[in-house]
Amino acid sequence: MTIKKGREWGHYSQRPSDLQVVADDFAASEKITQLFDASITPINLAIVHSVMARALGIKGANLGSSTLLKTQFDLIQAIFTPVENRAAKNSDIESHRYFVGNAFIGKSRLHGVRVGVMNSSFDKKRDWAPRAHPNDGRLDVIEFQERIKFRQRMVAIRRMKSGTHLPHPNIRYHQATEYSADCSEVPYLFIEGQNVGRISSCRFVIVPDAVSLYW
Repeated sequence: MTIKKGREWGHYSQRPSDLQVVADDFAASEKITQLFDASITPINLAIVHSVMARALGIKGANLGSSTLLKTQFDLIQAIFTPVENRAAKNSDIESHRYFVGNAFIGKSRLHGVRVGVMNSSFDKKRDWAPRAHPNDGRLDVIEFQERIKFRQRMVAIRRMKSGTHLPHPNIRYHQATEYSADCSEVPYLFIEGQNVGRISSCRFVIVPDAVSLYW
């Protein structure tokens, strides 16, 4: 069941016996992808250090308690073609990964970002997508236009700390259930802060109510 931003969601529940505990959001992405690929559901997960926890006003999972806050989260599936596949003449072979937080496409992790695909507002201390909610059935897309100047980009990134970078004439922000990125420049793909590698194609699909996160 999707939830509108601003409404409380989740409830306290006993810690499930099959709870998977991971260190951070990238480890969560690896674990979720492994479980999905093995058709193991439902997925019950606790993330010790999570950017996603900020959406709840907490820092991470409280594993010292037998009663935890259970929240239903959407997932985003990234389906992409690594450059090495294209170089090996396997350009039709795609890879994929599920994640709960965010992905970025660009020349570098921050200053060279062209596109951000978000499940929640936050990436570390920056509020990229002010309308985002991690259980609204939509992914949030932030696109820096090519014509944006470096100084304008830096001002916008500074303003992200307070979420006041939008509206901006050279930044497009929209919500969708699917999104295909322009990868003509063969950019890098970053998922949950980690460099996955250079890609020649990438699309993102929302997977509603796909994982239960315990805090």
